[in-house]
Amino acid sequence: MTRNQSSTRRSLLNDFQHSYNRISVVLIFLFLSSLAQADTHQIRIIDHSENQAMSFKPLFLKVNPKEKVVFKPAYPGHATESVFLPKGAKSWKAKPMEEIEISLEVEGIYLYACQYHWNIGMVGIIQVGRPVNKLEARRFYEKYKKKLVLHKNRLDQFLK
Repeated sequence: MTRNQSSTRRSLLNDFQHSYNRISVVLIFLFLSSLAQADTHQIRIIDHSENQAMSFKPLFLKVNPKEKVVFKPAYPGHATESVFLPKGAKSWKAKPMEEIEISLEVEGIYLYACQYHWNIGMVGIIQVGRPVNKLEARRFYEKYKKKLVLHKNRLDQFLK
């Protein structure tokens, strides 16, 4: 191998290593930024979907402790509020059409409703970590759903 070929080979190797380092940095950045966004979930507040009226999408959401949930109203006339929480959890009550972000610190079952349409079964459920208060949530919902005019069994499958 000549000196010129050896120099060319070293130059190509250096270029490859430099490109590889750049790609690695970009991939690490993309991975870390996706992790930062992964801890915020979205629940849409909707008037109707393909098979539900006055509902939340998703109706059931499972998250990890310390993650956040953003309630996004898709139509006017809705506002969410917590109706059942694990002991020590922070309650919330949004204003009409307010996009509200809540931080879920305490493990367990959270039940929430639309302040204006709860009586027609516009309710939802969030499970944070392990469902440590599932029995209490089930008991609460059995009493709560007696006040509902429609969709009385909407959350039953999630509280079995």
